[in-house]
Amino acid sequence: MTKIQILTTCQHCNGEAYIKIGEAECYTEEPHVLYEPCSKCQGSGTQTRWISLRELAELIQRETRMEPRLQSACPDHALPPLRRY
Repeated sequence: MTKIQILTTCQHCNGEAYIKIGEAECYTEEPHVLYEPCSKCQGSGTQTRWISLRELAELIQRETRMEPRLQSACPDHALPPLRRY
């Protein structure tokens, strides 16, 4: 089975890349939030995932249905139907 690698949103930090670890006060006694890079994605906000070509086709079809501006760029008749093996 052929698989390809894609980037997805990090589940640990929800794609924000940094995680709140606490609060501190500066010399003016104003509170500041302290963050550190996500330990799962190393501060990128993304993770790699391996998917099959079938899953890729399903993702593309789902995204074109959800995003109206993509529908005109990629009409339904341009995508071949998914075949069940």
